[in-house]
Amino acid sequence: NLLATGVDLEEISTARADIIETIRDKWRQGTLNVVGGEYRETPAPQVPLESVLFDFRRGHDVFNKLFGRTPKTWGRRRFGLSPVMPQVLN
Repeated sequence: NLLATGVDLEEISTARADIIETIRDKWRQGTLNVVGGEYRETPAPQVPLESVLFDFRRGHDVFNKLFGRTPKTWGRRRFGLSPVMPQVLN
């Protein structure tokens, strides 16, 4: 599994495009699962719902641009959950 945000992937694609190609190939083959979906890990419980939705849309744009798909599994490293997260993920 690879846990990444859109920002992480943009930085990787700028510095090492070959890694993005490897991720793309492994994800297509089913030997790697990408977890994430957000552009950056904002403190979701502290920001308005529209900001959370905007962040997901922007993140999905990056995933689609780089890989032609978005993660099916959501995950993040910090800032925890928000009461609106189940609705957002749905």
